[in-house]
Amino acid sequence: MSAGKPHLPEKFDEVIADGIKVYIFKEAVVDPEGIKISRVGAWALFHRLQVEGLIYEQPIAG
Repeated sequence: MSAGKPHLPEKFDEVIADGIKVYIFKEAVVDPEGIKISRVGAWALFHRLQVEGLIYEQPIAG
């Protein structure tokens, strides 16, 4: 995850999560329960986004 608008915005979906505009890669593999994006920390002092539900690797069935 990085801050700012993506260089190729056509490859991303724009979503508002908790009042923050985020871009999610259209080809991202998502948990069946979906993606959860939330703010962590004291927003006025320090903030970060926590993302749950993205799958980076899938085990090979066999």
